[in-house]
Amino acid sequence: MSAVTDNPEVVSDNVGQSDAVDAVELAETVEEGIAAAYEQAAGAPVEAALETVLGEEEARGVELNEEFARPFAEAISRGEDPLTN
Repeated sequence: MSAVTDNPEVVSDNVGQSDAVDAVELAETVEEGIAAAYEQAAGAPVEAALETVLGEEEARGVELNEEFARPFAEAISRGEDPLTN
């Protein structure tokens, strides 16, 4: 489990729109998107990593708050796995 799936309520509060049935499913979906973004954009500039995170979430039917996504993008930019740090 990560900070995302450990706190599904926080994730839920930072999503504008989603196809998820409940907060836990939503957190799992967001985590999948962040993991995919890390695989694609590790070491990329922050803004590119942010766009990748938001794009991966959008592809999963999640409209993620940019402010919530930014710390994950910053970790991705540093080449760090944002789900384990």
